[in-house]
Amino acid sequence: MLDYLDPHKKYFSHRLYRQHCTLEKNYYTKDLRCVNRRLEDSVLVDNSGYSIMLQPDNGIPILPYYHFNKDRELLMLLDFLKELVKTDDVRNRLRSHFFLNKYFDQDSDPKKIFLENYGREEK
Repeated sequence: MLDYLDPHKKYFSHRLYRQHCTLEKNYYTKDLRCVNRRLEDSVLVDNSGYSIMLQPDNGIPILPYYHFNKDRELLMLLDFLKELVKTDDVRNRLRSHFFLNKYFDQDSDPKKIFLENYGREEK
């Protein structure tokens, strides 16, 4: 997808794939420190929550694409990135929007975290 969106590698300076992952707690993770960029300016977009567990405040979770013609995930991501570029430290905005750092705490309850931060449970 990135080859299509940015064929001349003008907008995305680094791409991390499975071969760039490390095995952490039985999960493949991506470590943004390996790209030698400021974490304040870096985001990691991935459909695997575990891949961002080393820097959850830099993560943007996205749904996987399965050739569904009504998929709008990338369009929503584009709008979000346009706003994110205006911030001094992306981690502050991502932390307050996704709360991913809470999901990786030792004693976290994902359902409880979701309900506390996104609303009430549907009945």
